[in-house]
Amino acid sequence: MQNLIKIITASVLMAFSFTSFATEKESPAKITKAINLVDAYIETATLGKTAQGEYIFADHFQHRMNGSKTQNFNKKQVVKFLSAQEGYVQNCASSYQIIESDSNYTIAKVQMKYDNFTRTDYVTMTLADDAWQIDQVVTSYSN
Repeated sequence: MQNLIKIITASVLMAFSFTSFATEKESPAKITKAINLVDAYIETATLGKTAQGEYIFADHFQHRMNGSKTQNFNKKQVVKFLSAQEGYVQNCASSYQIIESDSNYTIAKVQMKYDNFTRTDYVTMTLADDAWQIDQVVTSYSN
């Protein structure tokens, strides 16, 4: 009987430990407004403040860069790149405009103006689980 209790207890403990490893990291500060998410994106992309980079992008995030050759990147690749840029401040002036917005979906146009070119990011954001996250960024460049 005691062995049976030990086996059941061990099984329950193992089940709880496996599920705790499977839980997703939660953002230390959920972003509850789309406009705040745009600000966080600009800080991450241009000011080298990459601490929240892992949390502002949805797990299914995609970044598409249109230039001489179209390139696609996922969340893991973008977060790795941004982490390597920690502390680097881009020499650009940034601005944004909300193109479309409703209660759970927003598209923003973010422009970063450098001396010789302008980078334009179209940032698609959605509200899920009471927090805003970036689903997709499409980037284009112009002179």
